[in-house]
Amino acid sequence: MRTAIWALLVIALSLFVVWSSATPHGHAFWIMADPDTRWCCGPQDCFELRTVERTRAGWAFVSPVDGSAVVVPYNFRARYPSNNEHYWACFMPGGGVRCFFTSPEGV
Repeated sequence: MRTAIWALLVIALSLFVVWSSATPHGHAFWIMADPDTRWCCGPQDCFELRTVERTRAGWAFVSPVDGSAVVVPYNFRARYPSNNEHYWACFMPGGGVRCFFTSPEGV
């Protein structure tokens, strides 16, 4: 009986690990799950931004795609609230920002 319980536990844990690593967008899965923002990107296009500065022109950060300097204007049309305390950006294939997600304190 114990062997069967341990076997089920190992199987369940294995399935969880496989599912969580195979989830599209990884930590940004919530972007695709939201009907209002799912258009923002494909599985490899959204990134959590570690350092974002507020400037006179907008939110400034270094692109995780190509290392270039990016400024998202405060009146950017595709701006949404983040689901956590971090900023997020989704990029177009050419490198431009498609969607920008502001943290609660950065709105």
